Amino acid sequence: MFKTLISATVSKNTPVIGRVRAAYDEWRFSRDITAIMSALDRLSNHQLHLVGIRRDDLFETVAEMMRRAEAQRVVGREVTNMLDRPTTATQPAKEAKPSETARPAATSVAA
Repeated sequence: MFKTLISATVSKNTPVIGRVRAAYDEWRFSRDITAIMSALDRLSNHQLHLVGIRRDDLFETVAEMMRRAEAQRVVGREVTNMLDRPTTATQPAKEAKPSETARPAATSVAA
């Protein structure tokens, strides 16, 4: 279930360092899940209720928390990538000549 949250996809063509990095990320992710679950499991039912979690739904709640955290990380990565891209220098807009912006003279109609 949690493997869908890990963004690193490893194929046989991936270099060894990439596979090691992916395995390490997977191990670290599972260790983090275990730490969160054990910390929440130590809380009493009353304390869990204060946080808004029921003991029966503990696993699903942690899974949802991890999905939201991953979604926020994805957004953060996208924003960082957008900010890191070099911006194209925009040329300042040409200033209009006074003759181009002047209104045509009003014509008087003789009655």
